[in-house]
Amino acid sequence: GTELVLPGGKGGGHVRVVGGGALLSGPVFSLSMEVKIKDPKSAAYLLCSKTYSTKTGGLIVFYYGEGRSFLVHFSDGDKIFALDCPLKPQDLLPVDCWSTIAVKYDGTNLSAQLNGKTVGTLSRL
Repeated sequence: GTELVLPGGKGGGHVRVVGGGALLSGPVFSLSMEVKIKDPKSAAYLLCSKTYSTKTGGLIVFYYGEGRSFLVHFSDGDKIFALDCPLKPQDLLPVDCWSTIAVKYDGTNLSAQLNGKTVGTLSRL
């Protein structure tokens, strides 16, 4: 996998790919991250690429507690996949606790998980 560095500090930071190269490479990918939500109404880009289009590819992972939604938008440089997951109250991330977010793309299906529970899938077909 690719090593990532996320600088600390108030207001977040940016992801730097150590040694350069692509964050998402190959026809498939899997990523996971640990996040801690401080406010139940939180709205935040948890991970996003600098560019996002059908020409450049890219990724956006966004959580919105008050709007009860979790979004994963991904482009493989050809097509854009927009996985918008409406969340039930029991699926919202707990406040002041570490939670696991996972996104997987197997070349056909894009799926999103919050704390081990699948909250959305999207097929390329």
